This record gives sequence, structure tokens and C-alpha cells, in this order.
Amino acid sequence: MNCPKCGKDLGSGTPFCPYCGAKLAVFCPVCGGKLSDDAQFCPYCGTKREQTERVNSAQTAPQTPQAAPQVPQTAPQTPQAAPQAPQAAPQVPQAVPQMAQAVPQTAQAAPDGQQDAPTGSGESYYSAEFARIRQGQEPSFNRAACIFGFWHTLYRGCWGRFFALYSWLGVFTAVTGGMMTYKARTATEMTLVFHTWGWGTAWTVAFCLALLMQVIVAVYNGYTFNGYLYRRCHGDVRAIWQSDAGLTIGVCTGGVAAVMLAIVFCVNVVIGAQNAARMSQDIAYYAAQGGPAWQASEKMEECMSMQMKQIISQPLTEEDTTVFLGGSTVGFPGSGIHSDEDMEFVGKSARFLCNTQITLGQVLSAATDDYEWNFLQKEDSGDYSGKLRCYLENSVIEFYVLLWESEDRSMTYILIGEPLFYLTDEELFIKPYYIGTQEQAAAFMQWAYQVAQ
Repeated sequence: MNCPKCGKDLGSGTPFCPYCGAKLAVFCPVCGGKLSDDAQFCPYCGTKREQTERVNSAQTAPQTPQAAPQVPQTAPQTPQAAPQAPQAAPQVPQAVPQMAQAVPQTAQAAPDGQQDAPTGSGESYYSAEFARIRQGQEPSFNRAACIFGFWHTLYRGCWGRFFALYSWLGVFTAVTGGMMTYKARTATEMTLVFHTWGWGTAWTVAFCLALLMQVIVAVYNGYTFNGYLYRRCHGDVRAIWQSDAGLTIGVCTGGVAAVMLAIVFCVNVVIGAQNAARMSQDIAYYAAQGGPAWQASEKMEECMSMQMKQIISQPLTEEDTTVFLGGSTVGFPGSGIHSDEDMEFVGKSARFLCNTQITLGQVLSAATDDYEWNFLQKEDSGDYSGKLRCYLENSVIEFYVLLWESEDRSMTYILIGEPLFYLTDEELFIKPYYIGTQEQAAAFMQWAYQVAQ
């Protein structure tokens, strides 16, 4: 190597020119990589700067005899220093192997101390990991990529890996989790009243499968992320990219979705608990009257006639579900709704949202064998709730009904909720019943409305 300023021939690893004093570039003696002036570690193999300087200093020892001719006064002393130079020279090969042995230890020690949560750009962590890969070793397990994989891939700008591993999995988990949240109300009712699992087998299996896939993908990402990043950056740690914007978007999206699901879940659980309390009261009432014991069933055929099953199986649009379950009546001749008779008056007078020319009482009288209103009670919110029981042959459909008044009490509104189905067979000591859906309630009301036309 020659000095770029004076052109003199120099030994390897010399930081300054011994003839003109010019500062020279420093190279790592282990991997040969060029070091910057302020670098504390080699960016290619992880060797510490002070260890590099010790090796460079050791390598410059044989240059001492060349400097002797420049100083005439020291010429007689040169023969005395010459025997000492060979003593220092054998030490150089010993120091170099020691450094070569220390380098792999440095590369191995770095991941253990930093792999949990690389800070900033993670340059020191990934420098050590890339050095391991170049030496033919397996990359370490990246715990940050495993635990925070969804956000970690966005933070590192690995968009392709994000879409391949986490986009479809996020959608699948959100859909199954949302359905489990939606069914939380019915599940709460079934659990509190009948001590049975109310979420349904299919959605429970799907949700558990989504959680299992989350674990599998997380472990896979932890084991393979460092190798993937090495190939993506072609072994250059300076090519690693961190995206604060991607991380922010990922955290905000995941946080908003989680908060929304948590709110909906809590609301459904509260409503389910309130409905369970009412159902428990109904069961206690029937028990006090000496009626049969009740037991929930998942089979519609056990709880309704063939005609009722055909009625509630009619297809509906989302708009039909709304217009056939709600109605209103003009005012109420009194100081408020206080009895079952008051509720019956409001219910019979209520007009459908789909056709204000016909009342709910007219529809029920034309389509059912009989019907009755009972179990009125006032809610904490000031609204009223009760039961509407309709008889059709030997089948009974029992609706949960909600009533409330406008602020000026000029209008009273009614909303029909999820129904119960059971048979009127008095020979059964244990009477099974089936919990229906809003769509089935709307299908029955639509059928009754068509019959009344």
C-alpha cells in the first residue's frame, strides 16, 4: 500500500504515514472492511474498534528498522535495537489468532443482549446477525419479530412479508372475533340461565383456529426474519429500513379495531345479562304456576310445528328486518304505561313502519289463533319491556318487546326483539324451547302482514 500524499511504500494497517504524517484509512484486520473515523465497531463483522487498533499497532512493529536511516544520530543504536525487533515480531502472530477467536464470540454475544428489543435502527444487533450468516451459522431467533410480528414487519418496511403472513391472518381473526363478539349476547343468556355453551360449535372452532394460526405464524416469523432481512438487504446492514409511519398506521389500526370489538363485546354481555335476568323470572313464574320444566334445545324441530318452521325460513332483506319489527302509535291516553293492559293497548294500536294504514293488532288477529301481552316492567332507562306471545296451531312464538315514549309524549314506539319457540304439548314434563333470531322474528311478522292483506 502506498501513501496517497507522498507515494512512499507502507505496511498494512498503518493509520498514519511515517514519512509525511498523512492520515490513512483504517481497515478491519479480521474481515478487511473499511472503518469510518468515528466507528466504534466494524459494521461488517462486529469487531470492536480498540481491538482493531491493537492489531494495527502490532502489525506496524516490523517497520521500526526502516525508520533508523532517517536519524543519523541514532545510527549506532540501530544494531542494538535490531535484536529486539525479532522478539516483538513473534508476538504478532499470537495476537492475531486471539483476535480471530474473539471475533466470533463478539458476534455471538451481541444477539443475546439485544435480540429481545432492538432499539433505533438495530445496527449493532443486525451487524452481528449478518456476520453469523456470512460465517455459515444459523441466524438467531428474533423475539421482537415473534412477539410484535404484525407491527415489526411494518416498522422494518417489509411490506411483502406483511401481506404474505399477516394481512390475511388479520382479516380472518377480525371476522371470527367479530362474530364471537356479536354472539356474546346470546351466549351470555345461555350461560347464565341454562349453563350451556352459547357461541356455537362452528364459530368457536374457527376462532380457536385463528388463534392457533397466530401462534404458528409468530414462531415462524421469529425463526426466519433475520435470514429474510439478510437476503433482502444483500448482507449490507446499512440497507435496513425503518418506517415510523408504517408502525404508527399498524398500531392505530390494530388499536382501534381492538377497542371497537371490546366495546361491542361488553355491550352485548350487559344486554345478555339483562335478558337472562328476565328469562330467569319467566322460568320462575312458570315453575310457581306448577308448569313444566324448561330446557334449551338446538333443534328447531323439537320446538315448533312444520308450518312455523316454513314461516320463519322465508328469505328477508336487511330493510325488511327493520320495517317489520318496528312501529309507533300516536300518543297514549294516560299518564304512562303502568300495566299489561296499557302495553296491550299500545301494541294493538301501533302501526307498521312499512304500512301506516294497518295496525299490529289487526295483523296478529288475522294471522294467529290467539295472542297476549304480559310481563310488563319498567327499565332503569325509563323505557318499558314485556312479552308478546302468539299462538299458531300447537306452536308458540314469544317475542321480547321494548316500548318507549317521545319526549313530548306525542308518540309511543314499539320494537319487537328475538323470539322463543316452543310447543303447547302438555304431556311433556320437560318442555324444550328454541331461541330464535331477529331475522326469524321479522320473517314471522312479514308472513302475518301478508296474511292480513
